[in-house]
Order: sequence, then structure tokens, then C-alpha cells
Amino acid sequence: MSDFKNISSNHPLHAYRKCVDHFMPIVYNSSYDVYFFKIETIHPFDTKKWSKIAANLEEYFKIKYPKGSSHDIIDNNNNNNNTLTYCISPSHYITKDELSLVHTRSFICRMHCSPLSVAKASEVCPLVLCPICITERKLLQPIKWQTSGSILAGFLALKYGWAINIGGGFHHCSANSAQGFCLFADITLTIRYLWQEVSDRLNILIVDCDVHQGNGYARDVLSMKPPEQKRIYILDLFNPNIFPGDTIAETAINRVIYLKSKIDDKEYLSLLEFHMEAILTTDHFKPDLIIYNAGTDILIGDPLGRLRISANGITKRDEIVFSFAKQYNISIVMLLSGGYQRSSAQVIAQSIRNLFDKQILDVINN
Repeated sequence: MSDFKNISSNHPLHAYRKCVDHFMPIVYNSSYDVYFFKIETIHPFDTKKWSKIAANLEEYFKIKYPKGSSHDIIDNNNNNNNTLTYCISPSHYITKDELSLVHTRSFICRMHCSPLSVAKASEVCPLVLCPICITERKLLQPIKWQTSGSILAGFLALKYGWAINIGGGFHHCSANSAQGFCLFADITLTIRYLWQEVSDRLNILIVDCDVHQGNGYARDVLSMKPPEQKRIYILDLFNPNIFPGDTIAETAINRVIYLKSKIDDKEYLSLLEFHMEAILTTDHFKPDLIIYNAGTDILIGDPLGRLRISANGITKRDEIVFSFAKQYNISIVMLLSGGYQRSSAQVIAQSIRNLFDKQILDVINN
């Protein structure tokens, strides 16, 4: 709830090209997508959804803000006044040394040297037979780009009030364990880099609306020192009858909201609103930043989620969370997390569009 407009960071993961006039703190790089050996046809996750969302938003912003639009600020050399830049790229994908702020040496070694470890974590069994050099280039690097995107978006959100990473949200990955297509702990890394580079007194609220329990960052919180644990509050709404069922990690969650299978929009949104308000009014936690893990696997028809939330329900959910942040003057960063239907990209893009249509979000003026 403090003013962080004048914050700065010298770390390369927080670096971005300054804009001359107007811009959007929406983070994306064309390397986010994962595609090789037709993985996109054998995995339930739409591994190209990130570029679909970016393309959808680009068309939207070209119409809504007709002064101009550029695809990627890092590759954009046109710095004319009155040029709107809707997308910011991380400066690079996260390196092994940068991962080591959170991840153990043994974990980093496994993920870069063991095809079996990567195959298990990504849930793509054929990767056991794939040379690790190819897996590194085709799978690990895109996830590293998204991880860098989350870290940058967290910094931008704190500085400008809001940010969206069109990717990330790998909430099943912890410092020493990867699972569920979550290969690197971008949420914990985002927090650690903010504590290291901006202030170690930042209070972080994690609002996890992915249908699966967020056990990765929760396990990392359990390993933190007590003063650090007090600076993190977790609200997690998930279906307890599906993966991962991590009872140890659940002890780190401040508000555990079990969602029954086939819950509908009305009941779901009512629960979300009630517990968001209770964080401030009942539990008296005062966050400086909300990390919003906005999974769309709650969508009706999702083969893994088993809920019955409509596309309109997801739009309203995102509206509730962003409106809450705006009402209480709390910075917010949105990560996209899970969503296992080909329609997820369209649903996400439409929801982000709605935030601009309702003027909950708007361009940033330098």
C-alpha cells in the first residue's frame, strides 16, 4: 500500500527499455511458445496459447489506441513520440546463476542434465529419449523466458501499479522439485528478486485461482525464516480432489478454499469476493503487491479441473481481483498459469480486454 513509483533496480532481470511516451506493462516474448516433435499435439496443455493471446491483444490495442502499436519493445527501434508500446520483453531468459537465488545446485543440475527429470516434470514421457541439448533449447528456454517475464512483471507492477506476464505462473515448482509442467519456480523467484533488489520488507499477497493447489511456492514459504513467512499471505482456491493433494504444502496457506466439483459462477465468485475482503478486514494483512495466479483450468469442460465456471465467470473473476487491487491501491501482477483447453487463449485475451474496456486498467504515461 506504499508508493513505489520511484523504485529502481540494477538487476538485469528487472531491465527494460524505457518508453518515450505511453506504454503497457504487459510482458511477453515470442520465445514463450513451446513446440517441437509435435509436443503440442500429445500434451493436454496448449503450448502455443501465449502467442495466441499476444496476437489477440495486439489487434485489440491497435483498434483501441490507434496512435500506433509495436510488438516487442526490446526489438523496437522506433521511439517516436505518441507511439504506444503494448508489450515489453524480458532482456534475456534467466540463467543458471540467476536461478540459483532460489533453486538448489542439485535441482539446476537435474533440470539441465537429466532427460528423465525433465520428462517427469513436464509430463511428456518421450522426452526421456530426447538429447538434453534439444530439450534445453526447445522446452527449457521457453519456460526460462516466461520465468524472466514473471520476475520483470513483478517489478513493473510494483513500480507502475499493475503488470501482466503473458505466461508464467508455475505454481507447482519449488526450490528443489518440478512437476505439473512447472519447471522453474517463477513465483518464488519474483518474490526473492524483489526482496533482494527493492526491499526485504515488502508484503506479498498470493491469490491463486488456478484449479490446482499451488504447492510449489507454498513449500518454499515453509522453508523461509519466520520473519519472511510473515511477509507472505496465501489465498488459494482449488479443487482438493485432484492433483497435487500436497498436505504438507497446504500448511503454508493462510486461507484454504476447497472448491467442490461442478461449482458454478455465482458460488465461486461469491467465495472469492468474501475471502479477498477478509484478508484486509479480518486478517489485517496489508500487501504491497498481489501476485495473481490466474489459471483458466476452472473453465467448464476442462478435462483436469472438473469445475463449471463459464468464460464470463473467468472475466468477472479477473475483474474482481483487479478491482480489489485498484480500490485499495495495491500493486498487482497477473500470471497466466494453467488452462487445458484450446479455447483458453481466447478466454484470457477477452478477459484482459474487459479490464481495459471497464477502465480498470489503462496505459501508463511516462
